[in-house]
Amino acid sequence: MKKQLLNLKFLLMLCMIFVIGGRSVAFAEQTSNLTFSAACKGSGTADDKVEWEITSDAAESNFDSTRGIHYGTGSAAVSYLTLTTSGITGSITKIVVNASGASKTSAKLDVTVGGTKFGNQASLTSTATEYTFEGNATGEIVVKLSQTSATKALYVKSITVTYTKSTSPTLNSTESLLSFSNVETGSDKDLTFKLTGSNLTADAVLSITGNNADMFSVNPSSVSHIDGTISETPITVKYKPTSTGDHTATLNISSGTEASATVALSGTGIAPLAHYTVSWKVNGADYNEGNPSTDVIDGSKVTSLPTAPSAINGKVFVGWTDTEISTSQDNA
Repeated sequence: MKKQLLNLKFLLMLCMIFVIGGRSVAFAEQTSNLTFSAACKGSGTADDKVEWEITSDAAESNFDSTRGIHYGTGSAAVSYLTLTTSGITGSITKIVVNASGASKTSAKLDVTVGGTKFGNQASLTSTATEYTFEGNATGEIVVKLSQTSATKALYVKSITVTYTKSTSPTLNSTESLLSFSNVETGSDKDLTFKLTGSNLTADAVLSITGNNADMFSVNPSSVSHIDGTISETPITVKYKPTSTGDHTATLNISSGTEASATVALSGTGIAPLAHYTVSWKVNGADYNEGNPSTDVIDGSKVTSLPTAPSAINGKVFVGWTDTEISTSQDNA
């Protein structure tokens, strides 16, 4: 019976399942181990490919097989040694740092996660020792060794980060609402957002439902995952009203039955307005450099001017006018 209870506790530590909004969300405990076996030269890579940046006010001087990377000596002052990573995206629960200082060191060891203190400050000894910091936070990890006596070395042998990360399929969009505002009937307008996904077992399928679904369209209508992941993928929704008035619909995104997301769509169809075609001329000749407005709605202003012309025969461009100039260049 006792053995069964121990096994049950072990399983609960490895995988926790919560019900959020009626859906089960699984979290697995994982570790990321950074262990130094040689001089680091300003960076380090953990066993799960997480990258660490290492900075100090002293150059790295050596590697000690017992105590790890070594910054500062009696002749090369060092007041701090910082190791930083943003590569762990889960909820961090424990960080174990194997660190030490030189003989009679007064060095301190602090850890922050997401800019907030994580665990309690530790006082280093001259013996390689594992210091444990516990909490629950997300964000950038900063491990900092510091000392006021700057002529003694600082050492780091290893860092082990324990964290929990969701293993459930998820879909996320950068927008929850796309509002197209006023669009003339017979015309259309595009808006774009980005879709991401993780731990997926099926491709993402996109469809539009609602009373006015026929006035909206989406491209692409499906997005494939690669090894369960959808990296930032642009999704374009088009609104093309066929009648005046307010129109709404819902963009549904699903990956099998396990992951879903929605984006609310809205727009207002208005009667066609008068349009004017704008042409641009320089010295009497058509000019269209850059991306100038060529179609302007009645009551609106030109929103984009052409690229300013270069000087011609020493004459410098000073601005645009809405009256065509028929006189000579010199007189103009």
